[in-house]
Amino acid sequence: MIDDLWPDEPPADPHKALQVVVSRTRRITGTDAVVRTESGYRLTLPAEHIDALVVVERGREATRAMNDGDWTRARDIATTLADTEIGVEDDGPLGRLREQAARAIREATRVLALSLSALGEHQAAVPLLEAEYARDHGDERVLTALLRSVATEHGPPAALERYEQYRRGLAERLGTDPGETLRRLHGELLAADRPVRDGLLYDATSLIGRDADVARLRELLHVSRVTTILGAGGLGKTRLAHILGHGAEQPVVHFIELVGVVTEAGLLPTLGAALGIRETSGGTGTRGMDLAARVLENLGSAPTLLILDNCEQIIGAVADLVATLVANTRDLTVLTTSRSPLGIRAERVYALGELSPSDAISLFSERARAARPGVVLDGETVTQLVRRLDGLPLAIELAAARVRAMSVRDVLDRLDHRFALLRGGSTAAPERHQTLLAVIDWSWNLLDDRERAALRRLSVFHDGFTLDGAEHLLGDDAVAVVEALVDHSLLTVHEDTGVRYRMLETVREFGRDRLTESGEREVTQARLRAWAIGRSRELQGRLIGPGQIEAVDAMRAEEANLSNELRVAIDAGDVPAVLGLAASLMRYWEITDGYRRLLVYLDRVAPLMTEYDETPAEQHAMRRVLSAIVLAAAMRGDGATHPATLKLTALGPGDDPQLAGDVHAVLALVTATDEDALTVLTRLSEDADLHTRLRALRWLAHLRENSGDLDGALRAASSAVGLCPDTDGPWLPATMRAFRSQLLMQLGRRQEAVLDAELAVGPLSRLYAEDDAARLRLNIAIAHVADGRIDRAGAVIDELADTGHGLFGGAAGVEGIRAEIAARRGDGDEARRLMRRGLAVNRSVTVPGRRELSGFEPWSLVALSLCVVTCARFGTPDDDLDLVHEAAERLSALLARGRTRIDVPVLGCLAFSLGLWGVAHGGLDRDIAVRLLALARRFGYNQAHPSMDWSVAEEMADREALDEQLADCRNRPVDELLDELGTLTLLP
Repeated sequence: MIDDLWPDEPPADPHKALQVVVSRTRRITGTDAVVRTESGYRLTLPAEHIDALVVVERGREATRAMNDGDWTRARDIATTLADTEIGVEDDGPLGRLREQAARAIREATRVLALSLSALGEHQAAVPLLEAEYARDHGDERVLTALLRSVATEHGPPAALERYEQYRRGLAERLGTDPGETLRRLHGELLAADRPVRDGLLYDATSLIGRDADVARLRELLHVSRVTTILGAGGLGKTRLAHILGHGAEQPVVHFIELVGVVTEAGLLPTLGAALGIRETSGGTGTRGMDLAARVLENLGSAPTLLILDNCEQIIGAVADLVATLVANTRDLTVLTTSRSPLGIRAERVYALGELSPSDAISLFSERARAARPGVVLDGETVTQLVRRLDGLPLAIELAAARVRAMSVRDVLDRLDHRFALLRGGSTAAPERHQTLLAVIDWSWNLLDDRERAALRRLSVFHDGFTLDGAEHLLGDDAVAVVEALVDHSLLTVHEDTGVRYRMLETVREFGRDRLTESGEREVTQARLRAWAIGRSRELQGRLIGPGQIEAVDAMRAEEANLSNELRVAIDAGDVPAVLGLAASLMRYWEITDGYRRLLVYLDRVAPLMTEYDETPAEQHAMRRVLSAIVLAAAMRGDGATHPATLKLTALGPGDDPQLAGDVHAVLALVTATDEDALTVLTRLSEDADLHTRLRALRWLAHLRENSGDLDGALRAASSAVGLCPDTDGPWLPATMRAFRSQLLMQLGRRQEAVLDAELAVGPLSRLYAEDDAARLRLNIAIAHVADGRIDRAGAVIDELADTGHGLFGGAAGVEGIRAEIAARRGDGDEARRLMRRGLAVNRSVTVPGRRELSGFEPWSLVALSLCVVTCARFGTPDDDLDLVHEAAERLSALLARGRTRIDVPVLGCLAFSLGLWGVAHGGLDRDIAVRLLALARRFGYNQAHPSMDWSVAEEMADREALDEQLADCRNRPVDELLDELGTLTLLP
């Protein structure tokens, strides 16, 4: 260190000078920053901050995982270490540190070689094992793995030859024999030269969607003595077992089908018969003991894979037998298939899931074409079909067989009676797989009366349930009986924000049929509704408050159950139930769904509410529901005259501060004219009550933006952001930040907008407000394009491309951003093409509750404006004239509608596009074109896209004339300018 600090001329007392440097360093950074060691001083960095020590620790982790038998983890860690660069060799402390890392990497390479072999990845393992064995000829663990992999890759004779070379060399050098493990492997290799494959069948058709399952099961068979493929009937457990048997490394494989064994006493004789062991004569007890001993002897004579298929009907006897077998044999591995686990210590359970949607579609398509080569396979219809079939391979294959005489749509339309429809499968299939009913009935017959009653009652849940929900329907017995149904693979366990239990739709339909037969349907449905109303009321009070995230998570988990009960209650005219359910669901949808579901339910719920005479106890829920209805009606354009508005006005705000604020604000929002609404909301934004101020500011910001007062909207939004209390939860402040971000984008202040967007997108995503979050991500991407960060913009839009289309555009804006990227790169033709495609996508975005699109939706008009602007920038005077004419016609039609609820910035977008087109191509009087640009600026047109930025107008128009027109428009009332706009000639 002294030489490094003073390379030219050391101080008079170098050791003292070094201590002074250390003291000063400690004074600046902390007393513990530098510590004394045997070789000098070092920084007290945590080990995880030193790359060489991280390598050493990760190497230890890999070795521990290998020694624990966790070969997958050992392989994964060792893979990351094997190619690690540690720098050049050096002397001193750094060199010693690097040498530690180098040793760890060498050991990791050994772990990787052994892990690959243990996991059956022999082709990759052989060269690594060869290298490790060349490094140390005495490493019998490596040699054992090498011989196994060589036997698999090149055949047992090649491995036997390598073994013999090692044995002779060892005898000559040391006069000893190989170790026990190697000698045992030698015996396996000799047996493998004459393999036994008993009871295995080959597939008649290709296996689809199970490659990952096969790979994982092979790993389990390497590390576990007993593996159970667990799952419901029809998932393909038996087929997987046959495939695993054919690919087994053991020289002996026995596949034994137990479906015909219906008593526990029949298990051992069945096993003996399959192994070719005949019972001896004598007494029953003696005969059984003799048979068990000879089964053990047979299965222990060579490394063996014993496959026991369909164990669930005698699960106790199978568990006892397997436990005995593995305890008394050294080289026996057992694979079972069952709808219930064995429950023994040696068992590793592999829960076989349903097929993924894409694999289910592939399976159905292949089998349907095999049944009728000319069948028409509509993608959306097939997707719906396989989803309703739960991704269950057997159900999919049975459905595919029906297309011999039916269309796919016919099959889908008849799935409400799936058990009558899905029958008559392959004649080669077992009888229990000939119909879908037989598959479920097999499991049903294994249940006791208590479990059958539970399955019937739990089938009324539309989308899974928690243990609390089960207890409401089943009582104190719920825990035990739910566990039993899980063990029978009739329920599956899912854990996300909490544990939920789900039934396949096939099982649920079976249970509902049994429920109807039992006469319990009415009482069970009543219990379900009582649970749903109670759960809804419990969560409604927490949706605005400090526990908002947890409440939203809980509502999301139960949404399908609650909304299904809401539909049923609406159809039944059960208004108290509708009130209890809608109050929480509508608040939840406001937070997460961007009002789409509110619009869906608007016309169904509103008549029930307006005609109902609620009790005093129901008034709070009634205010909540009416507020949501009025808000949805306002978004649809008929809030002022809606009957719910009249009832809510008569009912009044009530005593709850939060709800009262909502009522005040929403009633102000639906006042007959924008001017009146602005006046009332401005007054409410100064109210003494915080909740009233906040709700008023929220809608005041929206109305000001709508009227073209972007600065006023920005002030209101900023005030709301500053006032939002933490105790109300993250939704409202994130929503207001998101709106402020949109306003800043509209003003062309993109970097400020991004700051708000980045703060809001996380909370909104966490609250499942995906459309709002998607719009923020689009704004961030637009800002990246404007700043020339094309790669970052592309990464954002690629992520969003498959997210669908939100109510007000959402991911429909992706094509517009791609067009902006093309424009940035100077590819005008591609930019025009993509803008047109974006317009088509935006025009496909529908509003729930509206049967038809009018063509005047704001998102469509903005997309139309972008098309015309892109034509102005990159087209010729004759290009895209259809869009130019349409923009002019839409603008004139909007002005002719009058001033009520007119979206002034959208008018500004159309005016900007036409003005820019006129400036670029001379299709308009130049003075009119410049005037249109100035009017657009005064109307607060949307400058979010780089193509719409005001700087584009400044570059293309006469700057002096533009400034003059801007000065004239700046202080004139918007209404006056709108009247003027109506007089301008928009087309030549």
